[in-house]
Amino acid sequence: MKLSELGIQQLIAPVRAAQTPPAEDTFFAVLTARVEQTLKGAMGKGGAFQRRKEELLACPSQTKMISVMRSPAYIRPLIAIWSENGTRSPARIPCTTLLLRHILALAQQTRRRRLGRIALRELFALFFYRFDQFLDFATMCDVLRQQLAQFQEGELLFGLDRLKSRAELFLCKDGHTNLALMARRSNRFLNDEARYWGIPEDSRLVQLSLIPYYIAPLRELAANQTHPILNELQLQQIYETPVDDTWRLGHVVMTTLMDTLMKHSVSPSEEWRNTILAIGGDPRVPSTNRQYRLWWLPLSEKYREAMCAWLSEMDMELFLQILKEFAQRQGSDALQRMYPPREHMLRALFRKKLVKGTRLFLSDEARNYVLQHLKNEKYVPSFARISDYAQPGFAMFYLNLGSVHMIEGTHNFKVRLYDKLPPRTPLQDYSSSVSAAAMRDIGSKYRYYFGNENGVLEQVHQGKWQSKVLNFMIRHGIRNLNESDVMDRSDFYSMLQGRR
Repeated sequence: MKLSELGIQQLIAPVRAAQTPPAEDTFFAVLTARVEQTLKGAMGKGGAFQRRKEELLACPSQTKMISVMRSPAYIRPLIAIWSENGTRSPARIPCTTLLLRHILALAQQTRRRRLGRIALRELFALFFYRFDQFLDFATMCDVLRQQLAQFQEGELLFGLDRLKSRAELFLCKDGHTNLALMARRSNRFLNDEARYWGIPEDSRLVQLSLIPYYIAPLRELAANQTHPILNELQLQQIYETPVDDTWRLGHVVMTTLMDTLMKHSVSPSEEWRNTILAIGGDPRVPSTNRQYRLWWLPLSEKYREAMCAWLSEMDMELFLQILKEFAQRQGSDALQRMYPPREHMLRALFRKKLVKGTRLFLSDEARNYVLQHLKNEKYVPSFARISDYAQPGFAMFYLNLGSVHMIEGTHNFKVRLYDKLPPRTPLQDYSSSVSAAAMRDIGSKYRYYFGNENGVLEQVHQGKWQSKVLNFMIRHGIRNLNESDVMDRSDFYSMLQGRR
């Protein structure tokens, strides 16, 4: 479409579509964007423009290219080649100091001895999109600075009139940091601030601005401090922003939050936990999982271990809820009496920070109970489905204590402890579904591989079961635990009385 063919109806259609008249600033913002979009597509990109592009692409060297570029009409085709996506054109014709200086020389041949307004806008757009990727960043900034200075504000279009007054803040290596600071000071979202200055929201400069805009204030938060920024960081279009060749903004967010939590030795609040899970998901999944490979694999092992430990506390709460619900539903006095000491034992292990990781195994009914219990939660922890267990509401809870592996369960399940695990057990492979038979066979597999009864304890929850569990743990390397930790006060005093 030629410029002469444009009608006013085409330009104001977006704002006329509104049922109520827009505010004046909104009207002109939409109108300006529409004009810019139309002009970019319509102005000077006909057959001659395309032929000049092909001429440049056919040049075997920059020297030959400069000899071909005899007039200012070649400036915009060259900028278009630099701006195109893909690898072929930018690799063939890099944005070099030699070519930038030749552009300045060609601009001197025009009537006003400067770049045209469209060409200047396109060169600025290239700068914003490739901000940290130029071979000669300083020369690019000099060209833009020099050309912008030759215009009065009233002559400029496409946001350059507003940008002119603060251009020095962007035409420098700290341009992305300055944009972030300006957004914070004006109390605007980063994309809104970029739009205000005519900077494309999907440009590299805006991408780089995400770090100082989000991460700087994130590092100032106290552990588990609530902040509106955490909700923003759960948006996929925010946390997936690339930071370098391997890391995205989400990686920086996750490690920043987790470093703060680990520094103060505290578990994440629901808000902090949800922010980490929104980005990385539960790390307790098979290593082939796409989300795991994208978010957790690039991080140090300490972050995966810390998150597994924190999610273990959530697993414990869910298991205790299932255990309590089952005892109440059965109406069994024995099961209900059994619940408090079992709860006390599990909480003691977490309180003493002995738990390295956990895994929940749920029958279909227990799974439905968990999903109903967590229906208002944003994120549900990973668990394994027990595919073939007939008893309703059955659940098992595996705890990795380092030198001891412990399995608890609902119904009349014995607490089971092992000093090591036999190969190929379902406890640590993070499969989404396991069979009850495979879980039952762990003890027999242990005896088959190791043949050592001293490394196994299968104990019913009766009598002095806490003392037997504690003695097994101490015998196999868990030292900072004693009977007053794993028993409530009444059981502990009863035990002392029995020894007299």
